[in-house]
Amino acid sequence: MLPRSMKSNPWREEPSLLGCTVDLTLTRFYQSESGVLAPPLFTGNWSFSLAIPDEAPGRYLPLQQPFDVEGRRIQLSAIYVSPLSLTVEMQEVQDRVADIFE
Repeated sequence: MLPRSMKSNPWREEPSLLGCTVDLTLTRFYQSESGVLAPPLFTGNWSFSLAIPDEAPGRYLPLQQPFDVEGRRIQLSAIYVSPLSLTVEMQEVQDRVADIFE
């Protein structure tokens, strides 16, 4: 299932599937409860291909907006929204972000 070519994602500078065709084969469908997999609900062999667009369909919104969470100051740096994901960038202003959201 490796794409023929990988392009760089300008937002994250990580490998990207933009412009590639991805071939997937699914053989089992599971249900999990509390992170524990149950026996397969059903098995089979389903294959399909997805053509990924050459350009990311999402939008990057730089915000630089400070806000408070439980009395602690955080800066919302940016949001990236696409049909498949939502990414939020936050920076510490007064406190560590990890401490606030524990």
